[in-house]
Amino acid sequence: MLRPKTATARRRLAWAFLAAVFALLLAVSWQQWANLLIDSGREMNTPLRLLRAERLYSDVYYLYGPLAPYLNAALYAIFGTHLNTLYAAGAAAAIVLLVLVFRLAEKLTGTWEALLAAWAVTVLCVFKQGGNYVVPYAYAAVYGTLLGLGSLVAQVRYVHRPQSRQAQGRPLRQAQGRQSLLLAGLLAGLALICKLEFGFAATASLIAVAMSEKPGDRVRVLARGLAPAFIIPLATYGLMLSVMSSDAVLKDTFLWPPHIPAELIYFNRSKLGLFDPWKTIRELLSAVALVGLIGVTIVVAAAVRATSSFRAGFARLPPAARRAVVWAGAASVLGLLVNIAIFHTRRDVSPLRALPVLCVAAICAYGRHLAGGKEAETARRSGFVVSVYALFVLGRVILRVPSGGAYGAYLLPVPLVLFTHLATTYYRPAFDGLPAYALRARRIVLALFAAVLSAATIVIAYRYIEDESARLETPRGVVKVSQEVAAAFGDALALIAETTQPDDYIWAVPEGSSLNFLSGRRAPLRYEILTPGFLDAAGERRAIQQLEARDVKLVFILDRPMTEFRCAAFGRDCYRILMEWIDGRYDAFAEFGRGPHGPLITAYRPKEP
Repeated sequence: MLRPKTATARRRLAWAFLAAVFALLLAVSWQQWANLLIDSGREMNTPLRLLRAERLYSDVYYLYGPLAPYLNAALYAIFGTHLNTLYAAGAAAAIVLLVLVFRLAEKLTGTWEALLAAWAVTVLCVFKQGGNYVVPYAYAAVYGTLLGLGSLVAQVRYVHRPQSRQAQGRPLRQAQGRQSLLLAGLLAGLALICKLEFGFAATASLIAVAMSEKPGDRVRVLARGLAPAFIIPLATYGLMLSVMSSDAVLKDTFLWPPHIPAELIYFNRSKLGLFDPWKTIRELLSAVALVGLIGVTIVVAAAVRATSSFRAGFARLPPAARRAVVWAGAASVLGLLVNIAIFHTRRDVSPLRALPVLCVAAICAYGRHLAGGKEAETARRSGFVVSVYALFVLGRVILRVPSGGAYGAYLLPVPLVLFTHLATTYYRPAFDGLPAYALRARRIVLALFAAVLSAATIVIAYRYIEDESARLETPRGVVKVSQEVAAAFGDALALIAETTQPDDYIWAVPEGSSLNFLSGRRAPLRYEILTPGFLDAAGERRAIQQLEARDVKLVFILDRPMTEFRCAAFGRDCYRILMEWIDGRYDAFAEFGRGPHGPLITAYRPKEP
């Protein structure tokens, strides 16, 4: 077995392996990242509209902060309005993210643990189908993840700054501390104008950094870190409010909670599992019990391997550790039996569902050593700060943490770092004074992680390879989608090219603005997508006035069920006023592909006079 002897050699080997996994998954997923029916059209077309001098929020509706669309507009201006520009932006962001994940995990634990954490993020976040970083549901999520993580890395760097008390080292230590705090605050502020949950998490961990300082330094550290974190969003939104209406900036983007529509509340409740909260809590407790049972099994297995005898190995554990193993094992088995056998809770609950409980436990474990006004040691402070960030970033899915996917892919990187750190260190108190036991436990954990991640890598790669995707070639790039979608979009794009001019308006709903981007035709409304909740009855009537003024040449209705918002079909279960206007002014004259409830794309043209 290859065992590099130096830290540099271990790091190089880890990076080579991680690069190989990244390259493999990038190759097998090549151009299969976009979903032309959901979200992707907004991410493609919004930056283009900004390049055409339309104003964000006033002329172009956007749900998140202004940073991501303006950044992508700048990339379009520099590198061209092309899918390859977006592909490169997402892939580059993913690479930077993995570098930061590796550095953070290495600071917390070690090189091999950092490799496992970055490997997990690569498989479960960057490339997992249903949610990836190359063409995400929102580039604001990718850039927000990157900025929040960057702020956290700067915070941990501050915690790890040189601690020499020598007089000649003091100015250097202070300068490095100021730079790290300034960088952490700047990145947290940028995260707040990109996607709020990542900015909130970075701000919370900044407060945790200050709390972990000596009492006399807490206010100073807090002020230095939070000043840029607050100034950036206040200045940005203040400037926007000076040139546009508050409704466009605050109300329409749901920054003001009283204006959140019922459809979005329904969506968030479903993500949190609040439609059946007791079932959700049982699944969470089952995940905690599963993690506990695995942890106890590893401790016992390490003890047996160290002595080749269960009785001898178990007897050598400290009395407190033996009691903890017995009670934790019994509670875990009982919890699983009760939930599965009596309440019929799912048997395949992911261990990641236990992350909120693990985060709280880590905060308590590390935080109790911060009390009493003494400066805590570096490792404990780092664990405390990372645990606070991980808990806050999971706020949106805290009761039902997913294993990647559309939302989990962007919320999970730091929690996965913490999960890996806890898994490779939790057994140390039980094996205090027993280094042989601890070494075997570490090897078991590393082997278990490697086996699970190897299987996950193979499964995801296999799914991409077996996916019968077809190439859709357009003037603005190639995308691989299902054969049905490729054929339908190809026919629709051919129709647009034959019957309209570049300056004409076409309208594709509910989330079909990918047709606008790929065809080079203008979108008539502020809204790139029209999922339920964006327009009330009065808003639909205002939209009709704008559609009439823009003389829309073609209308496309995509069969995109929106059951997550309680709307199965556009025009039937939601947006009936708009559908009545379409039926009154336009004729359905072409159908492309087959969707869940009928034609995948239905094309409408103006009625004859």
